[in-house]
Amino acid sequence: EANIYFDKTAPTVAGSKVDYTSYTAIEGAKLEVTKVDTSFITWRRYSDGIGALPIAQTIEDQTYDWRLSAPEKVSVIRADQSALLATKHELIVMAAIS
Repeated sequence: EANIYFDKTAPTVAGSKVDYTSYTAIEGAKLEVTKVDTSFITWRRYSDGIGALPIAQTIEDQTYDWRLSAPEKVSVIRADQSALLATKHELIVMAAIS
């Protein structure tokens, strides 16, 4: 099972077709954002009951490393992200650890 990332336009996985009519929210998933090449955490939040996570970053502190983790799920990690990429609105499907 592969992770599929969505933005507001279309899936970004080449050749994939996905049709979601429902989802199971992951409450308590942790998002941590750090400045690149440091351990300085610029943002830490946990998802709510519908799986939503607010995020904000500044252009002055970019670039960022980004990690989304949840119990029994494969973490999603992104490195060297601009403020715009680190904060974009998207649906992230997390795969179960097998």
